[in-house]
Amino acid sequence: KQWYQRRVRGVFFGRYFFAASVALSTFGALLSMILAFSRLPHVGTMEHMLPSVLGLVSRESKTPVTSLMFLGFTSMCCVWPGNITDLIIYVGFLSWIFWGMCFAAVIVLRIKRPEMERPFQVPLVIPVIAILTSLYLILGSIYAAPLKSGIWVLASLIAVPVYYGYVDKERSCDRWSSALTQRLLAYFDAGTAA
Repeated sequence: KQWYQRRVRGVFFGRYFFAASVALSTFGALLSMILAFSRLPHVGTMEHMLPSVLGLVSRESKTPVTSLMFLGFTSMCCVWPGNITDLIIYVGFLSWIFWGMCFAAVIVLRIKRPEMERPFQVPLVIPVIAILTSLYLILGSIYAAPLKSGIWVLASLIAVPVYYGYVDKERSCDRWSSALTQRLLAYFDAGTAA
């Protein structure tokens, strides 16, 4: 092991080469995630699941400007409470709740819609093991940090009024958001609202 470290350090300036490689890799992954995730609220506006103000696209750069601002704002809100441990608890706890629901959907669809065409059929033991694993991780998070887990569940329940405000058939929140959208269209020199 020491020979390898001396050789890499001597020939390729190992310490700096690997540090630069990790930094560039992290930067590339972050950039691709920002480019991909900024399109999610934009698509949500096209499907009428989010306010149209999040679907404004810049005429010059063809990027979803308000969607990027929304992504930055929500990221800042997630990091605001303190340290990285809170963010890890939040992401791990809530993502396993939703993964568990996805695994349960496989079983529910297999029972309720057996005639549905499936190009690939997973053996039922796999979703059952995945559900048990997600339950273990969810209950472990609740046991380890009940207050933080409860706060993040309450924060994610904000989606319920958003759903009933934008996705429901009456679209009651579209009335106030359309005026905001028109103002931001002019401010950001955006071409279209979804």
